[in-house]
Amino acid sequence: TQSTSPEDEAHLTPFAWSGVDIDLIERLPTPYGLVRYGVAPDHPEVKNVENDFAALFNKQDESHNSSIQFYGNVDVGKQIPLST
Repeated sequence: TQSTSPEDEAHLTPFAWSGVDIDLIERLPTPYGLVRYGVAPDHPEVKNVENDFAALFNKQDESHNSSIQFYGNVDVGKQIPLST
């Protein structure tokens, strides 16, 4: 695999964009969906992406006025209506 520098990866995070607010809605009560439940235990390198996701939730960047929020245990279509 090709490694990237932090400068190259900056455009990949929502905090590189000003004013972006992301709401993650998950039916399960815990975050990370398939990473948590769909990756076999014998693939720890894949499950390490959980650390990357956690870093996004923990990062506070006031200069860009962006945010990521997780809403778990939400059933879209029942608790949150789908727009038509």
